Amino acid sequence: MRDNYDFSGGKRGSKRALPPPDQVLKHSKVRITIMVDGDVLAAFKAEAETPGALPYQTRINQVLRSHVERTPQPADALLQDDRFIGRLAERLADYQRQHHRAPPKRRTSR
Repeated sequence: MRDNYDFSGGKRGSKRALPPPDQVLKHSKVRITIMVDGDVLAAFKAEAETPGALPYQTRINQVLRSHVERTPQPADALLQDDRFIGRLAERLADYQRQHHRAPPKRRTSR
């Protein structure tokens, strides 16, 4: 390894736009190790061997993303539950009755 390197002839790479802060996780890849059934992996690899196909890991990610995006998250499911919303409204009304304080009186200037 050298003590000094000359970068004066180097070329700057293209500026890659970063995703918005709320989209960073969606665009960040994380290396993991998972166990999948051999026939499932073989099917994805076979699909990837066809001309113009995406790599098998990309396809697995697409299938997982599709599942995540179409599966309601717990909060979403609760917000669609009329019984939950009704009970929440009752609890909020009770809370407001129990903790209601009159607003402070404003002093009028003379």
